[in-house]
Amino acid sequence: MPTLKRFARAAIRMYAGDHGEPHFHVEMPEDRCAVSIRTLKVLAGRVPQRVLHEALAWAATHREFLLAKWKDLNR
Repeated sequence: MPTLKRFARAAIRMYAGDHGEPHFHVEMPEDRCAVSIRTLKVLAGRVPQRVLHEALAWAATHREFLLAKWKDLNR
């Protein structure tokens, strides 16, 4: 499970062999959610709005990187 980006309170991670549409995970010690790379919509779970906003802002500018990483980990 590579950590792709760390924030003050959370991290963006992606798992090898994951299923479903291409997505990443926003994880905190107490909360987590899965987010679609293409739409940036939460697929499952929940994190505080401030954390989600920060993660989505980063993901919006790094979609190509996230899709390439998804393809690499989920061949």
